[in-house]
Amino acid sequence: LRRLAPKVSYKIRMNYSTLPSTKKIVDEWVVGTSDEYRKYVASGFLTLQHMVETDIYETTFYDEYTPPPTLVLYPATETSSNEFYSKVGPLFGLVLCLGLLYPVSRLIKSLVEDKETKTLETLSIMGVRAWAYYVSWFITATLVFTVVAILMSVTLS
Repeated sequence: LRRLAPKVSYKIRMNYSTLPSTKKIVDEWVVGTSDEYRKYVASGFLTLQHMVETDIYETTFYDEYTPPPTLVLYPATETSSNEFYSKVGPLFGLVLCLGLLYPVSRLIKSLVEDKETKTLETLSIMGVRAWAYYVSWFITATLVFTVVAILMSVTLS
């Protein structure tokens, strides 16, 4: 229409709550196209646009034919699907929980054994500071869970 009638210019102003926001270009969390484009159809925007363009076309060219309104969805992020994750998706959380279950149980078992054998008191008698004991537990747990996280990342990627 712009090519055929270059001197015609118009703006359609509608209530901002009926149309999708144009402030954000791409929604990073939506895979593919979002459902926001349906607001153009449901709000009557496309119908109004088609009526205005039909009137401009008929007035300018004295012709009954008008091109139908088209809706182009853009911009959309590139999507790719992994067949493995689409099949195993519901079990993904369970696999993560089971992968952490054994290391957590071993950590708790070791902490309880240290309490039972009074390791901290024994180390205090030997002159070791309490903070060294707690730092050793922190380092041990950090190393174990780092290795578990790396193995789970490699396995699930």
